[in-house]
Amino acid sequence: MRQKPVPFAALNFIEATDEQLADDQDVIIPVDIISENRSRRATLAQIRGTSATPPPATLGFPMNWAGLWTQQTYFKGDTVRDYHWLMVANKDTATRPAPQSAGPEFYSMPDEAVWSTQNDPGWVATGNKFTISRSIKVNGYRIYVPTRTADYSLYTYSRIFNPIDNSYEEGINPVTTIYQGGGWYEVNIAPRWIIAGMEIEVGLVMNNTLNETFFLDSQWVYDGDNKDDPPIGQWARDKDKEIRIHITDDNSVNQSSALASLVVGDVIDFVGTTSLSHRRYAIDVAKGLVGSHYEFDVSRTLNDGNFDTDEITNIKVSRPGAVTDYGELAGFWGGSTPAWASAAAGVIVLDEGGVPVTNTNGYGADLLIEDFNFSPDWDLMSLGNF
Repeated sequence: MRQKPVPFAALNFIEATDEQLADDQDVIIPVDIISENRSRRATLAQIRGTSATPPPATLGFPMNWAGLWTQQTYFKGDTVRDYHWLMVANKDTATRPAPQSAGPEFYSMPDEAVWSTQNDPGWVATGNKFTISRSIKVNGYRIYVPTRTADYSLYTYSRIFNPIDNSYEEGINPVTTIYQGGGWYEVNIAPRWIIAGMEIEVGLVMNNTLNETFFLDSQWVYDGDNKDDPPIGQWARDKDKEIRIHITDDNSVNQSSALASLVVGDVIDFVGTTSLSHRRYAIDVAKGLVGSHYEFDVSRTLNDGNFDTDEITNIKVSRPGAVTDYGELAGFWGGSTPAWASAAAGVIVLDEGGVPVTNTNGYGADLLIEDFNFSPDWDLMSLGNF
């Protein structure tokens, strides 16, 4: 049986040699956690569902490297690696350090439901947002599409908010499968941990392009991100909030009539001919002719790269011509919150660049969840691929 190691004095820092680590020898290393790493460790520690408060500057007890975990009794301070998990025992224990699956993965919305099919002209985004109450593993998600033809463009999106450092992670992916009758569509993702306190939103963006009208398709030269009046044949933007386009394009064609016809809700696509950058904006306010250019207040809905100054840019303006269907379960989250969440809500945006509206309705986006059991006898030091 292993003997409990006797710790060194607090200032006797011992460096483990490669031979000691390779041979799985006991190496006692009192560790002082440097301040810049404390918030990172606090974030990781929440995976056990513990406090968001950063740990003290000193761990409080010496750490003893005990190698790879095996089934035996460990002493307070023993530090082991169990799969991707580097854990330190906070008491004498025989429990396993790494979290263990509590059962099969599951969805939280019904496989069969009486969906109410709603519609809106053109572009629609719907999703569900959750505040996580206990640490979970998300292995994928699925989306419900009531109608899908070749005229529908469809993207899935995900958004994760971490309150520890106020950071966001966002992702958007095109769906190329064509549905003729609609239904659930499963989205494969790399599994990841979502810790207590985080917010996660998933959903889909749909646009029925049937009878879509194009009001403009020409080229201008990019003048940069500024507040200046663009010279002839050029366009400029101001922090993606305002777009200014000269009445004359790069081919010396007067485009006043087309620019004057643009209205709120129209969508402008800018694609660089050399950088291949692509940005899309929805018109919020059409300000009209200002001097020799037209001005528009806009909301950016796609950001894929940066334009080069003086780059020739293809500019195309489209207007939806048909309604887009989306599924809705009225009041679904008003009487049902998943066991792993402290709050759940539906989110809908009508028209590209519109304002998100939060409500109690359930929309066609559902997380694939796996629950885990966590031993309170171990503290997390680091996690690979977190």
